[in-house]
Amino acid sequence: MGKYTLTGSQEFDNMIDDQLKMVTEEILNLIPPDDIAAILLGGGYGRGEGGVLIENNKEFLYNDYDLFVILKNVNLLKKRDYQNRIHLIHEKFTPLVKIDVDVGPLQTVNAISKAPHWMMWYELKNGFKLLWGNQSIRSYFPDYPHDKMPLMEAYRLLLNRGVGLLLCKQHFETYEETESQEFILRNIRKAQLAMGDAYLIKKKSFHYSYKKRDEIFSELENDQDMINLNIYNHYKIAYQFKEKPHKPNLTKEEYLSEYHNLLTIYESLYNWIFTNEVSDKLNLETYQKILNEIFTEKRNLPDLFKNICKSIKINYSKFDINLISKHPRYRLFMTLPYFLFNQQNISCQKLLSCNNCSNEKDLLKFFFNLWEKNN
Repeated sequence: MGKYTLTGSQEFDNMIDDQLKMVTEEILNLIPPDDIAAILLGGGYGRGEGGVLIENNKEFLYNDYDLFVILKNVNLLKKRDYQNRIHLIHEKFTPLVKIDVDVGPLQTVNAISKAPHWMMWYELKNGFKLLWGNQSIRSYFPDYPHDKMPLMEAYRLLLNRGVGLLLCKQHFETYEETESQEFILRNIRKAQLAMGDAYLIKKKSFHYSYKKRDEIFSELENDQDMINLNIYNHYKIAYQFKEKPHKPNLTKEEYLSEYHNLLTIYESLYNWIFTNEVSDKLNLETYQKILNEIFTEKRNLPDLFKNICKSIKINYSKFDINLISKHPRYRLFMTLPYFLFNQQNISCQKLLSCNNCSNEKDLLKFFFNLWEKNN
């Protein structure tokens, strides 16, 4: 077991050390060290569970570098200035290390002390590598009990991975052997992992470590819901891929077959997560009722104002107080089944409020743009 991976060599760890040292030094050049509390590596490599791709007996990075810069309690003007500067990290180092080098939105110590119980913060608190600063930064995060991950995190995860599967559809239509194969493979495996993770969240058994999740999943193999949903083998395949990523030599037709098989299981799991029903098809009526309840409950005036401000950036065919008062993500949840599961009884034109959408291709493009801004 390596420092950043479960299977990588010492030489691989040394390479990552060198790359992260360069990135850290550049961050410290962009933002005064006196204003930084800590620089953290999150994600798979931060948890020590990053992927190692073996090709021609050589080790290569496979996952992204997910970096977080925690600022001291600087004023808003400074924070905005530093946020504008930090984008240079991605632009400079992504081509250099040949994986995405992502820096999350800058946060202050005060902000992380109030960070909500989201999967992102829960995983970061419990699994990071300190690149610069004081290890005590962990103590500033709130307590996040393993068995109290909000169900909304399962909903959001399935939405995002569902969009990934939608993007696979486009790659099948404009298939290019190397690029499309890698994109489709990654997103199929991510969706398979998401099914298992959403299942564990609903069962109140989620854990920040993928290795621990895999152990918990194995213990639940004979759970009746697990058997009914038929997701066990999908999750196991995806976990093995995450641990030891590889590029299988499959044809377009073979990828397409796996994709359609997964899509059937994905819809069944999606339906169960939202409605508690085991069925091959999404119960659209119950699903929409639940979404309306989720996106109208506990809305205080500041949240309502934020929703309206975000919504006014979207074109409207007519003023609809029901839409404008909800977070734009509501529209994504409401319309995803139309695009992904071919659920035809959905008024996408009205829900997306796309004035210039004259066909399904326009609607899908509008959907993707909305998702990129609100995922």
